[in-house]
Amino acid sequence: MYTLHTVDRNIVSALVEPIKKEFALSDRAVGALSGLAHSAAFAAAVIPMGWLVDRVNRARMLGVLLVAWSSMTALSGFATSYTSLLLARLAVGGAEAGSSPNCLSLISDYFPPRRRASAIGLFYLSTAIGTGLVFVLGAIVAHRFGWRTMFFVAGLPGLLLAAVILAVFKEPRRGSFDAVAATGPGEVVGVAAHFLKNRSVLLLTVAIILAAMLMSSLWTWTASFLIRLHGLDPRQAGLVVAMVAGVGQAVGSAVAGPLADRVSLGAPGRLAIVPSVMMALAVLAGLGMVFAPHAGLAVGCAVVMGFLLGGWLGPGYGLLLTLTPVQIRGRVTAVSQLFTNLVGVGLGPLITGELSDLFDGPGSLREALACTLFLGVLAAGMFALAGRQAGIDLRRKQRIDDTDSRVMVSA
Repeated sequence: MYTLHTVDRNIVSALVEPIKKEFALSDRAVGALSGLAHSAAFAAAVIPMGWLVDRVNRARMLGVLLVAWSSMTALSGFATSYTSLLLARLAVGGAEAGSSPNCLSLISDYFPPRRRASAIGLFYLSTAIGTGLVFVLGAIVAHRFGWRTMFFVAGLPGLLLAAVILAVFKEPRRGSFDAVAATGPGEVVGVAAHFLKNRSVLLLTVAIILAAMLMSSLWTWTASFLIRLHGLDPRQAGLVVAMVAGVGQAVGSAVAGPLADRVSLGAPGRLAIVPSVMMALAVLAGLGMVFAPHAGLAVGCAVVMGFLLGGWLGPGYGLLLTLTPVQIRGRVTAVSQLFTNLVGVGLGPLITGELSDLFDGPGSLREALACTLFLGVLAAGMFALAGRQAGIDLRRKQRIDDTDSRVMVSA
């Protein structure tokens, strides 16, 4: 399901050049269509969706949402103008807002804290598979049948899968692996208070936002970069991005989760070490891609970059779930997704497009991507700070829990 979510979310990024040509768009307009349109609607809907995740049957909710966004993706193929395509993307973003908080809430009830980074890392293989798949299909389907057909190919499978999810998917017991079972939504601590009292959660959310901003921009513009700067045709560039964002990121995600679980044994805050180091190395690989003198070296650096960019999803969200009480996981994840998608996914491609238009000239996209990579430096630093603060926050929480237990025993 989340693979299809990723396909439908990223489909415009795989079709940048043909859509830009048909509607005579600027890079700024393409950046808004590929990122901000989806993310603005996502941001408007994600908090109500998180509220629902904490209250309703999550399995049924997933099926209904899948029907909604798959239908709107398929309908995007009938767009006759930039405005109609923009409206369709808004609808997809609103429907997809409930999927990530829902899935992460379910995973926290399927796996104990010591295995969550591995579980989430494997779950987020779906983003790599979906991103790779959309660029492969975009390169082949759009080349042979036109970009509109790609929207039909992306949307229709979701309707079939939704029927399967509604028929067979079961709801696990909430709080299955947590010390305190859920007795009611938000009884332990409010969402706002959770962010304010736990500095590690705030730092971690900022790190995730910056990482998402960088990755969204790179997956949107790398194909265009290879076309404009290295002379690849759209199909070749799409297949390269599929390999980078699909295979490379998938392997990185699969490796980073178990590695982070091993590094963090007995100290959950250490989960942040792996994404911090891998993000810093990804920036170096990205600079190698941007300034490579020929296409072969650029592609090689891009593959390494894709692998390293897969390293933050499992450990990052695994730590966030561990730091959050079960009663409010849906809403805390929703708040994180709100800012990740509105600021990260929404503004990342737009900022790079704006910089490209600003620099102008044949090498403008190279300069824009080089500037964008600075976001990775900031993300690496924020992950490191979040990991350090997480140890402090978790020790404080343990002292409070021990004190409460002694009081209850005395009473």
